[in-house]
Amino acid sequence: MTVRNTPGLALFVSAFVSWMTVLCCGLADSPPPTPTPSNSRDDFVEKVRPVLAKFCFSCHSTKLEKGGVDLEQFRSPADIRRRFAVWENVVQQIETGEMPPKGKPRPTEAEAKMVVAWVRDFLRQEAEARRSDPGPAPLRRLSHAEYDRTIRDLTGVDLRPAREFPPDGAAGEGFTNAAEALTDISPELFAKYFAAAKQIAEHAVLLPDGFRFSPSKTRRDWTDEGTARLRAFYSPWAADDGRLDFVPYLKATIVHRDALRQGRLQEVAQQEKLNAKYLGVLWQFWNQPKPEGFLAGWCRRWREARAEDVPALAASIEAARAAMWRTVKVGNYVQASWNSPGSYVESLSRQVPADPTPLGSVTLRLPIQPAPDQSEVTIFLGAIEEQGEGSVNWLRPRFEGAGKPTLLLSDYPTFGPAFELRYPPLFTRTAKYLAAVREAALKPETSLEDIARKRQLDVEWLKRWHETLALVPQAKVPADGEFANSIPASPLTLLDEKVRLDPSRPHLAGWRKRGEELPSLVANSADWAETVPGRIPAHGIGVHPTPREFVGVAWRSPLRGTVRIAGRVEHAHPACGNGVDWELEHRRQDRARIIARADIALGTAAAIAPVECHVEPEDQLLLRIESKDGNHYCDMTAIAWTISESDVARRSWNLLKDVADSVLSGNPHADGHGHAEVWSFVRGPSRHSSRGKDGVIPAESVLGRWLDAAADPAKHMQADQLAFAVQTLLSGAVPTDEKSPDRLLYDALVGPESPLFVGLDPNRWGPRRDDSLG
Repeated sequence: MTVRNTPGLALFVSAFVSWMTVLCCGLADSPPPTPTPSNSRDDFVEKVRPVLAKFCFSCHSTKLEKGGVDLEQFRSPADIRRRFAVWENVVQQIETGEMPPKGKPRPTEAEAKMVVAWVRDFLRQEAEARRSDPGPAPLRRLSHAEYDRTIRDLTGVDLRPAREFPPDGAAGEGFTNAAEALTDISPELFAKYFAAAKQIAEHAVLLPDGFRFSPSKTRRDWTDEGTARLRAFYSPWAADDGRLDFVPYLKATIVHRDALRQGRLQEVAQQEKLNAKYLGVLWQFWNQPKPEGFLAGWCRRWREARAEDVPALAASIEAARAAMWRTVKVGNYVQASWNSPGSYVESLSRQVPADPTPLGSVTLRLPIQPAPDQSEVTIFLGAIEEQGEGSVNWLRPRFEGAGKPTLLLSDYPTFGPAFELRYPPLFTRTAKYLAAVREAALKPETSLEDIARKRQLDVEWLKRWHETLALVPQAKVPADGEFANSIPASPLTLLDEKVRLDPSRPHLAGWRKRGEELPSLVANSADWAETVPGRIPAHGIGVHPTPREFVGVAWRSPLRGTVRIAGRVEHAHPACGNGVDWELEHRRQDRARIIARADIALGTAAAIAPVECHVEPEDQLLLRIESKDGNHYCDMTAIAWTISESDVARRSWNLLKDVADSVLSGNPHADGHGHAEVWSFVRGPSRHSSRGKDGVIPAESVLGRWLDAAADPAKHMQADQLAFAVQTLLSGAVPTDEKSPDRLLYDALVGPESPLFVGLDPNRWGPRRDDSLG
């Protein structure tokens, strides 16, 4: 894997390499080491210096200093130690007889030998004392040859960047690496250093775990280099495409079966010159405790195989592998593939599925229509090959139903037991449970536990009935006034889960039903419109219902007086669907009256005409959006809503200003006047479909009629009669009319997907039991 180079890496390499090249390669001058003590000081003062004074000082004194030589300055061996070169020349001149010159007094032969011997002895002692001292090493840069080799050692690539540098000087000794010739760096050379470092950085290849250097600069060359290394790695073990030849491993597991059982895997691998790790993996595969499917047949053949059976067994395995998998060649790891319809992905696997182009395909849908008294249906899947070679594959056999999750046949062990239970017998005491629910609604001060104990009912199942029916008793409302022609108010439930639609678009947030995508409310706090899908205006709000539940925004009145209501409802996803219905309700206690209602066609909008309404404290105004004809596809709807006082105070509540930019701060949501629970984002059963919790009870069904009667304290006898009718329906056979409200009720409540069994395991009463729920 390679990654494009970056300016940051070039700058780092430039600075590092350039400054590295100008660091010193030697050491600074250091004081000379202390020589070994010598007793020659007295000899020099008493014997050597007098001879020098007699024959040499006349020319080489401090005053005259002929030839640049001053011997008078040396008054002790310490003075000589500071300038060795002078004395090496003195010895040479005396020995050759050059000094003193002709015509000048000359020392005797004995005096000359004494001076030469003393000087040579002194220089020898000094040389031995300094033998570990290399002498002064001035600061210097790298020579061009040293620079090239340093870059080679650092990068592992022989780039030779110094070819563009001006030539090194040879100094007086004729060597290009003499320190005295490498102490200065000209501005031109310094610029060359930085240019070279940038060129070196272009050869850097970023890796997932670091970087390396390449002789090339292009991405294609880097890829080819990596591919070549991969092929070189696989070449000792595999064919040209990098696929391992498993036949020797298969043979080893058969021929050395006893040794491998004794745990001598390393010994076998070494003997057969095989990779021990892969041999161990293959050995574990053949020794699976419980192989399944067609693998079980191969494992059985392997256990019975001998050495002569290896070719046949290997050919069988290879044929199956070739039909299912293909090996990606080394250097072509990234292969485009379609994992599922509409899903284009890239694979990094050495093996990818070999999905042959089907010669033909057909979708088979088998409607299951059991008779009313039929408890079991048997289905067989089979295929017959008539001519030619090929095979038939059953792709994802499954159970599907309108409004229900898909159940894969392969997952039957997880969901099957719930379907094997006979549910009608569990409803033989339904009338008693309905009576208990009615008592709990009319006497809220009594707990469900006490009611269940008194009536000898299962308290957990009573709780499920209570939650599913969501029975709200009617309050006594005067026959006159605004609510004279009101209807029972459907229960409202807050949207209770915060949601952010897209991490890359944090300005899109809202609320939804916990654990579900819909119904939902989405706010766009950005200064521009967004598509979610469905277009939500800037600082706007959109809502989306379901076939069984409306979604809405409720305003709780903090005042007593007259308010003026206006707004706009727009179908925000014109690409599909059939529009939505909307209603504006005025609610007081458990009664509701419709102020305005309309339907909106696909992609159109409707204004909520200004209307005035008298409200009391705690009254609610509800703008509710419902799907049309049970079709909720593409029902994203943008809403805007304003409520204004009509008196002198002139306060105003604007849904978009109060909510769009702070939607997640709470539900209920505060307004701009300090009221904490004015706006609420709610859901409830669709008026045109069903009742009860989550809208599972058709309004025209026998249980829907029971809900109307049970909510009225004056209809006690009618509620009891309807309760027995509900019990007869649910504990009996499936109704034959598939479109009747009672059949819809039966399908919703009698079965494993019934909301009555949420949180309960019906199998605790035993599968296929025929007795009733006690």
